[in-house]
Amino acid sequence: MRSLLAGLLLIASDAAALSCVQPTIADSFARAENMPEVVYLLKGTLTFDERLLPETDMLNEGWTPSPIAARFEGFALNTNGFTTPYNRAVSLQTLCVGPWCGGAASGEEAIIFAKVVGPDLVIEAPACGGTIFYNVTRDMEQQAVACMNGDCSAGQPNIICYEDGACVAE
Repeated sequence: MRSLLAGLLLIASDAAALSCVQPTIADSFARAENMPEVVYLLKGTLTFDERLLPETDMLNEGWTPSPIAARFEGFALNTNGFTTPYNRAVSLQTLCVGPWCGGAASGEEAIIFAKVVGPDLVIEAPACGGTIFYNVTRDMEQQAVACMNGDCSAGQPNIICYEDGACVAE
């Protein structure tokens, strides 16, 4: 019986993983509006040395990796869209939850939430995402513009839940 329990504990520890709900542009915009820092919404590419990204470390929980020097090239959001050219050095800060850390991809187009910290622009990459959105679509861009213009509900499905607990998106 003890070996069965030990085996089950081993399987449970091996299966441990971080489970996250994928945020939307609207979710992240709402979070950014409530931050004390100024947050820029950018679309473009972030370039940096990917070898500097932290790996999952089951033995080193609760740590904060060193910031990674990076460069952003693209556009900043205004009320008309991502039309303001924006290019500058930035700092990529991965954040960890337990042994799991956020990540980023160098050279891939993304919509990015970046916060101003003193004279620096910091792009945080939390373990559960929400600040860097890859595979940019027109819908994502329209959602960002709608949020900038005060309507963060645009593009979001209307969810209706019934008394029996079933929910559907319209």
